[in-house]
Amino acid sequence: MGAPDHRATPRWGADAHTPLEPMTTIRRRTTPIYQRILMAAGFAEVANNTWSDRMIDVVVLWGNETRVEERLWELLSFRATEVLVSPIAAGSNRTVSLDRTMRLLGRTAQAVAKE
Repeated sequence: MGAPDHRATPRWGADAHTPLEPMTTIRRRTTPIYQRILMAAGFAEVANNTWSDRMIDVVVLWGNETRVEERLWELLSFRATEVLVSPIAAGSNRTVSLDRTMRLLGRTAQAVAKE
């Protein structure tokens, strides 16, 4: 099996500031349609409803604002015409976490609109 085709892989947004909490929330969200998509993208482990660390690193945008912004632009460099984001607030102040993430998404959307 070769490297996964990241262009065909769905990605979910996460907190853009606080390091991601344990991935139990994400791990529980695999529905049959996403299992098929992820398997087609090279992640056979999802057939057993298992999310490997490798899969999380590819599928979930997480980390500080710089890292999340870089990953968003990476998606756009693949000529993605639509990026759906489901922020996951993390850390002790989830309101601040969500606010920072939404501001980052807004800045990125404005930059994309100017291109």
